[in-house]
Amino acid sequence: MKYTNEEIQAEFKGLPATARQAFEKLNELGAPVKFALTHNENSRDYRGYFWISAEEGYTSRLWLDYYDKFWGCDTLNEVLDENGLYFEWENAGFAGVYDN
Repeated sequence: MKYTNEEIQAEFKGLPATARQAFEKLNELGAPVKFALTHNENSRDYRGYFWISAEEGYTSRLWLDYYDKFWGCDTLNEVLDENGLYFEWENAGFAGVYDN
C-alpha cells in the first residue's frame, strides 16, 4: 500500500524532515513502510519514526527478511543512511527506524 502525499505530511508533522524524506522515498520505491503507531518513546508500542514490515510476502523479502536479508537490502540502507537513520529489528516481523 502506498501512502498519499497528504497522509505522509499529516503523519510527519512536527517530526524531522529527514524521517519524512526517507519514508517518502521508500514508499515511492514500493518498500513496505508503515506509519508508527505512536511517536511517544515511552510507549510500549514505540516503533521509531516509522516501521518496515517483514511480513508482506515477496515484497517484504526484497527489502528485509529476518532470516534471509537480516541487514536489509542495499537500497534500504542507502536511503536510511542518506537521511541519518537506521533500522533495528523489533522482532522477526518488523523493524523500527530511528536516528543514527
